[in-house]
Order: sequence, then structure tokens, then C-alpha cells
Amino acid sequence: METKGKILDQADGINFTLVILFIVTVFLASSVKIAMMNTTSLVAMVMFVVFIMNSLLRGRFTLANHQVQKGMCALFIWAAVSLFLSKIDPAKAFPSDVYSYAWASGLSSPGMRGYSFLIRLFLSMMAINFIIDAVNTERRFFKALNFFLLFYFAVCLYVLAQYLLLVLLGVQIGELRPSAMETLTRTGGYIGESSNLAGLLVSGFFLTVAFAARRHARIWFPRWVLMAMCAAAIVGIISTYSAAWILSAMLAAAVAGAKYLGRKELSVIAVCAIAVVAVFHAEIYETVFRKTFIQFSYINVRSASWTAGLAIFLDNIQTGVGIGQSVFFAPTYLRDIAVNYFIVPETFLSLFLASRFPPMNTYIQWMAETGTVGLALLIYVFYLVYRSGARISRPEHTLIVKFGLGAALMATVVAANAAPDYLYVGFLNFLASMYVAGGRLFARESS
Repeated sequence: METKGKILDQADGINFTLVILFIVTVFLASSVKIAMMNTTSLVAMVMFVVFIMNSLLRGRFTLANHQVQKGMCALFIWAAVSLFLSKIDPAKAFPSDVYSYAWASGLSSPGMRGYSFLIRLFLSMMAINFIIDAVNTERRFFKALNFFLLFYFAVCLYVLAQYLLLVLLGVQIGELRPSAMETLTRTGGYIGESSNLAGLLVSGFFLTVAFAARRHARIWFPRWVLMAMCAAAIVGIISTYSAAWILSAMLAAAVAGAKYLGRKELSVIAVCAIAVVAVFHAEIYETVFRKTFIQFSYINVRSASWTAGLAIFLDNIQTGVGIGQSVFFAPTYLRDIAVNYFIVPETFLSLFLASRFPPMNTYIQWMAETGTVGLALLIYVFYLVYRSGARISRPEHTLIVKFGLGAALMATVVAANAAPDYLYVGFLNFLASMYVAGGRLFARESS
């Protein structure tokens, strides 16, 4: 029994090490793939294996005791049920064109894609549960946040290095390319996509602001470093010119800031915002506000995908077409949309078939693939995550959890309206896990 106890203690340390490894892969190796899986998903898979081994040692299989658990399990079970129904319902058969698409092979084939996405959702659910269970003390909570900030700062410094190398030495690294206007240079990164980089930058921005405003004794970094990284992150977010992420970050800053920040902090943020707008006003107008207006007022690739996704949902309103499978139906609907708007169908089809786009909106995608019940369960899970922090009362913990992590979650939930696949393994898992873990730890302390 003593040996078993020692093994379990060591396993507990391994669990937390995997949490740190998860953070590393999210920020520094998210685009690296091994056996067609990105490294973050592989870490989530290792988490599941370790969970099984720990359960065998304990002699029982139990998930972490948190209020989000049942909602997550219900979400996964319904996704599995809706996928099964799509396989046996003749009305949900794939269009014949699907089998001729060049990319429809391997894990993206009609027979495998739905199951591969179901596995991704399962890994996402297990990663959240694993992190919540591993971050079980205040010391571990802040240690995880310190590592989170450490690798977040590495991303911010990378963005600055892109510009300095280009300006001083003419060396181009990562995705640094001209944008809509000749004077603009859009920042991408080692992960390639500017919008993905923007998501990473927003995910840690509010936490950096929270600790800069009210530094905690357990944080490794001095205030001047935190403030410098806030400035670097703002420059980085603006230079990605991601309309979805910039606008969602502004909304989250306004809503969460008004509720959780003091007058002094709000004044500093207001001055910084005015300065940023003054310096980048032309770029912000051209690539953010004007771009957003165009997306909502004219038919384009993104808005056409929304229309197609809604049409798929309305034709399969009860159970959807199966998780991960909307991409097989989108071209048929897009062809009709293009004809109805007097647009050459090939203009859209070539883009969608080349990149296998689902509806470019996480919620419309989820509606199309899992139906009304799936959407209701997703909203319920979001509500449970939000409620997990309701009992936190001490100001320092409220600022860290509800503003630092909660505002980033809010921004992600809004930005998901402009991109697919945000429900799977990535930084959203870590933000949600730490928000719930903070709610458990500090609500327990104050009760």
C-alpha cells in the first residue's frame, strides 16, 4: 500500500508536468504535426492514457469533480449520437461529388472524418478535465499561470523580432507580408495564420493586464516586464489585422474592464487605446472596420459559408449532418448560393474545395453538424464554465480569474463567430480549465 501511495504521488507530479507540456505545445509547437496530429492533440492523448493508468492504480474511474463535467459529457454523447444517426439516415447521404475531391482521403475521407472529429472533441473534453484535476492547489494554479505567461511572452517577443529583423536587417521570418494597403505589413508567425496568432495573443493579454494592475506575490515577473509585454501584445494584436480578434478583444476589454478594473486601471487603458488608435487609425479603419462592414454587407467567401451552414442546419435541424461532416455538404449549397447571387460558382467552389472549408463560424458549423440539441448543450457548457467562478469574492482572485481568464474566454467566444473548429484542442481548453480550477480553489477558500 505504501508503494502504491508513492506511485500515486509521483503520478500526481507527472499530471502537472503534462499541463505545462500542454501550454508549451499550444504556444510554441501548435503547427507541428506527428502522424497527422498536432502536438497539442498528442499531449491530450497522453493525458487520457495517464488518466487511465491513474484510474487503474486507484481502482476506480472517476472524472474530476467540477460542475462543468456533466455538461461536457452530455455534449460529447450527443455529438456521438448525432454522428451515428447521420450514418444510418439515407437523407444525410453525402453528395456524389464528395468522393472525387482530392483532399477527401485518409482522416478526411467520408468514412473517417466524422469519427476523427469526434475523437478530437473527446480529447478536448479529457484535456479540460485533466487540467482541472491536476491544478488542485493554489501553488499549482499560479505555477501554471507563470508558465503560461512565460510562453506567452515568448510569442510577444517573436512578433517584435519579426519587425526588428525586417526593419534593421531586411530579414523576413514567419508570415510577415503586405496586407490590404501598401503601407501595411501583416504579422503572422511560426504558426502561419495571422488570425491564429491573434488568438494566441488575445488569450494571455487580459491576464497580463490583471497582474500588471495588481501584481500577485506568486508571480515570477516584475511589474515593468508585465507592462512591457502588455504593450508588445497590443502592437502584435493590431499588426495581425484580424478583424474578428481585434473587435472581440475590444468588446471584452470594455465589458470586463468596466466590471472588474478600478478607475486608475481604466484610465491607463483608455489612454493607451487612444494612443494606439492615433498611431494605427488608417490601418485599423482599412483592415478592421471596413473589412467587417464588407463581410456583413456583401457576399464573400466568409458570408457565403455562413449562408451555406445555416441552410445545412435548416435542412437537418434536429440532429445535423454529423460532427466534422459539414465540409462535405457545403460545396453543394455554395453552388446554389453563387447562382442565386449571380456569381460564378467556380469562384467559391475552387476556394472551398481547395481548403475543405466548413462554415467559417464555429456556432453555425456546430449547428449544421449537431443540430438544435447540440447548440443548446454547447451554450449550456458555456454557462456552466461562467457559473464556476460565481462564488469567488476576494478582489485579487476576482481580477485574476474573472478578468484575466474570463475576458480572454469572452473574446474567444465572440471571435469564434468568424472561424470554425474553436471547440477542439487548443488554448481555449487551457483558458476554460484554469477558469474552472480558479473557481474551485478560491470559492472553496472563501466559503
